Amino acid sequence: MVLAAALLCSRGLDSGANYDEGVYLASADALGRGERLGEDVFASQPPGFYALVRLAVALPGESIESTRTLFVAVAVLGVVAAWSLGRTLAGRLGGLVAAGVLLTAPAYAAESARVAADGASVALALGGLALLAAGLRRESLPLALAAGAVLAAAVSIKLLVLTALVPAVGLLLTLGVSRRLVGAFLVGGAAVTAALLAVYARVLGALYDDVVAFHADARSAGEGLGANLERVARSFDPRLVFTFLVAAGAVGWLVRAGRPRSLAALWAWALASAAFLAWQRPLLDHHFVLFAAAFSVPAGAALGRAAEGRRLAVAALALVVLAGSAQQWRRSDRLAAPEPDLAAAAAELGALVPEDGVFVTDVPLVAYLAGRALPGELVDTSAVRFASGSLDADCVLELVDRERIRVVVVGRYFRVEPGLLARLEARFPLRRELGKLTLLTRSPAAARAAPPAAPGSCA
Repeated sequence: MVLAAALLCSRGLDSGANYDEGVYLASADALGRGERLGEDVFASQPPGFYALVRLAVALPGESIESTRTLFVAVAVLGVVAAWSLGRTLAGRLGGLVAAGVLLTAPAYAAESARVAADGASVALALGGLALLAAGLRRESLPLALAAGAVLAAAVSIKLLVLTALVPAVGLLLTLGVSRRLVGAFLVGGAAVTAALLAVYARVLGALYDDVVAFHADARSAGEGLGANLERVARSFDPRLVFTFLVAAGAVGWLVRAGRPRSLAALWAWALASAAFLAWQRPLLDHHFVLFAAAFSVPAGAALGRAAEGRRLAVAALALVVLAGSAQQWRRSDRLAAPEPDLAAAAAELGALVPEDGVFVTDVPLVAYLAGRALPGELVDTSAVRFASGSLDADCVLELVDRERIRVVVVGRYFRVEPGLLARLEARFPLRRELGKLTLLTRSPAAARAAPPAAPGSCA
């Protein structure tokens, strides 16, 4: 099982990096230079995620693939956690099928080899729930303590796993509440939370603005409830083996006499996750990692429990799960290849920007490939930041002037934001096209002669 998970989760290691990965790698670089998260570096995710990215960057190797390795390992641990959780609640076969169904879920397989918060937070949430279930069954205080700590760590990576509190409470209710176990669980969570609050005490206000207020403002950039409900419904694609496994698991659990009450807690998580995705704006593909985990484990556990002692049913389940995993293996072939324009721009930057210099771009992956830095406030120049008001053209230009920037690489939203490209071209008269990217430069003398920026929207 672990080998199968490792093979499938690592399938996309050499695929082209997406925009968000470039943002997070540029953020890690800025933090490594001593800039402070929230204060100097824009933080779209909670601080635990950036600690994880910095750890991944510190691993041996100087490539995106080597950085992704840690996230693959965390995703594999998530599969192991699904097995453990299913085993505790529905027996040995229930655990195996729960892990197997998770490997048939498109979002989990596709996001496993990404430098991203969703997969890591969901994997840790599965780990926390597995520890909690085991701790309650064994009446183990250390396991309950660890469960609270791991769930708090998961939330510190991505807030969407706050939905995991639904099954956590459900497990506490269905497996029997002991004050000592509940206390240990709460202490574990409080300890991790307190440690993070202490470390980031000076920048809590800034982090709240970036992590919470920014996402609240960004809701205006997303589609409405109806469109989200349609996307959630489309996740049950009839062409996917995953869809049939989840449907069979749900029906089997509902009609089976003596069904495990503890699985009700996990089905509640599935419903809570679907409701969260319907509410989430903007709703993006990577958010569906939560959906994958929340539906896979109860469905797989229910199927495994129903098939116990029935050899033909077990064999059929094994074949269907293998078919679903193979389907995801083939789908991973469609992951994007690296773009040659980025490598060309990175080579140009290596010659134009000193090793200790900074430049500005709306394609942050170029900074990672070139080994050059971005101003911390501009590591993320996405459409969502502009639409939410977290960033505007005046702020970009203010930072360009303040940092005496010589080079700007344009490839995404700088072309779209009204008036921004024209104002950049007025400052950077030298223009060169590199495929889909535009390289804007000015001479060192022109950069030094630029008037100092007055404090404005980025002050």
